Amino acid sequence: MNSNKYVSISPFEQELMHKNNALLVLHSLTPKTFPSNTQIHWHDYFEIEIFLDGTAEYIYNQTKYSVKRGDAFLINLNDIHSISITDKITILNIRFNNDFLNSVITDYISLNSSKFYTHFNEEEISEILSLAESFKQEEKNANIFYKIMLSNIVENIVMVIIRHCSTNQTAENIPSTVQNVVSHINYHYNQTLSLNECARKFSIAPDYLGKLFKKNIGISFNEYLNQTRINQACKLLMATDMSVNEIAVESGYTSTEHFIYTFKKHLGTTPSKYRKSRTLYDNYF
Repeated sequence: MNSNKYVSISPFEQELMHKNNALLVLHSLTPKTFPSNTQIHWHDYFEIEIFLDGTAEYIYNQTKYSVKRGDAFLINLNDIHSISITDKITILNIRFNNDFLNSVITDYISLNSSKFYTHFNEEEISEILSLAESFKQEEKNANIFYKIMLSNIVENIVMVIIRHCSTNQTAENIPSTVQNVVSHINYHYNQTLSLNECARKFSIAPDYLGKLFKKNIGISFNEYLNQTRINQACKLLMATDMSVNEIAVESGYTSTEHFIYTFKKHLGTTPSKYRKSRTLYDNYF
């Protein structure tokens, strides 16, 4: 594990994340203190990254962005991302667990994966930095109800990003059938699942469900299912010593060959190479 204080989560930061269910850090990174190309990865928490200085290339769910001051991403639990830097950059990084915010907000983020990239002007950057300073003060003072204040501050920042990216769609007006199917996939991804099986379960025509799912989620049923399975596989590759065959089965694939093919198609590398390279980004933001 790389121990550079700028890019790894220190024991103190880990303690804060565990204690408060959220963490706010200002990172100043250079190619010397941070690998120029971090491996594509994901986290089991939500994440906000706002670029304050410098330029970089950022991959967000297979889409590449050339980022600069003011660019911001809201990263879902299931979002795959990486960063490549050639110069000094400064990033405001905020992480928070699933139960840190109102469930209506986290449900909305989960149902709109890959849609939260925006750009802030200077006035908006100043407002967000002011909120970040309030977060650090609340965290430092730890007065009565300070955790509620931390949640409110992060909620404000999240809402600003969501409204910037808003398509006037909320979790409430996404059809309940689609929400049920998404939930079914999230809980049963390691079982035999198909569009036809879900259509039967929720009493809807398969063709109609497929169109409804893509219209509301932005990707097809199979794409969402594979993304969920690959994300779980990444977690197992990083956190366990299970074999690739075992991980394929645990992630919902009946064929190891198909698992390896799908994994490489999504991430550009094999499961074995992904596991070997994990020390390059272990605990990086």
